[in-house]
Amino acid sequence: MRRPTSRRALGISAAAAGLGLVLGGCGLLPGRRREIEVAASSGLTDAVIAVGEDHEPRDVATAIGDEFDWDRFTVYTIGTPATTINEESGVVVETGERYSTQEVLYVFHQDGEAVRGVPLPFENLAHGAGTWWGPRTQLVWDEERGTRLEDPDA
Repeated sequence: MRRPTSRRALGISAAAAGLGLVLGGCGLLPGRRREIEVAASSGLTDAVIAVGEDHEPRDVATAIGDEFDWDRFTVYTIGTPATTINEESGVVVETGERYSTQEVLYVFHQDGEAVRGVPLPFENLAHGAGTWWGPRTQLVWDEERGTRLEDPDA
């Protein structure tokens, strides 16, 4: 004969399950990490196009405006292993084996935590891969390479 479960035991089980969901959702349990949004930034795309047209520099921060908060970003190109992107970002950004779209991927961070991925369809902006860019980074015109990134603090 089975003994009825006490309310205390049910309460403890419910609390443990709730804690597991919270920790798992925050990426604190092994094998479970939170994901970030990967979405285009119309302001950043517009700024890249404008620099290509009028050759006047544009601030990345101004281009993004209030779409999201960030304090640095890095760039990934097609073929970058997903493990590299996800480990450096501390979150799941790329779910495949490698980053495989035809766009360059910018991953923005705030206070050391990835907050958003932004794909950009401009191959010339891939030259910044492997570098951290700060809040004063500009999109500038280069006669040989077209629009590129430049950080006055680098």
